[in-house]
Amino acid sequence: MAFKIVYTSKFEKIMNDNPQLIVKFIQAHKRKESYFDSNVEIVRQEQRNGFFHNASYIIRVGSEKIFVKETEITEETEKFYMTGMKQYEVLIQLQDVLQKIGKVYPHNVEVVEPYFAATYGQTSFLGMKYIEHKRMNEKVVPKRIRNKLKVISFLAVIFAKAGDITERNAFYDEEKNKIIIYDPIKHEERLLKRIVNAFRTLKYVQSDSIYGL
Repeated sequence: MAFKIVYTSKFEKIMNDNPQLIVKFIQAHKRKESYFDSNVEIVRQEQRNGFFHNASYIIRVGSEKIFVKETEITEETEKFYMTGMKQYEVLIQLQDVLQKIGKVYPHNVEVVEPYFAATYGQTSFLGMKYIEHKRMNEKVVPKRIRNKLKVISFLAVIFAKAGDITERNAFYDEEKNKIIIYDPIKHEERLLKRIVNAFRTLKYVQSDSIYGL
């Protein structure tokens, strides 16, 4: 079965230090079970009903903890950039756009660090840094922080064609006063429609609460 992978330089180092890591991961996927040895721990999690991805994994290797999302490759998941490869592209692009936005609009918002994307047959995987914090919709978050996310969502739709940036797809680190965006998808609409959709996200944002974080 065909296998393809793209990865960051950081994950390349992890693989160099652990040459059998991907082989062990694919074995865990094929057997639909967790995997443990003295160097690697791969924990398979239950399917999340109502979501597009089939299962998820947490990989612990050395000091690294990686969250991996498994998604079936279908016409629908390809169309909405929900496969591992597609979302990897969105994350990399959104990282770049947020850095550029930060030069004119300081925001202290970042994208979860991507590690790798892979395909194995009709299954795709997206590996990202594991975030210890709860999602924003699962905790009490100050209104100014929620409004900040709405502003960034507005800008991301326009400049990065990245959507679904909501409180269920973002974390808030109280100690660092930082928002971490997770699981954005691609919006391929024409610019005018993206602008209209982006303005909808600002409907309840007050003008005196969108500056500074």
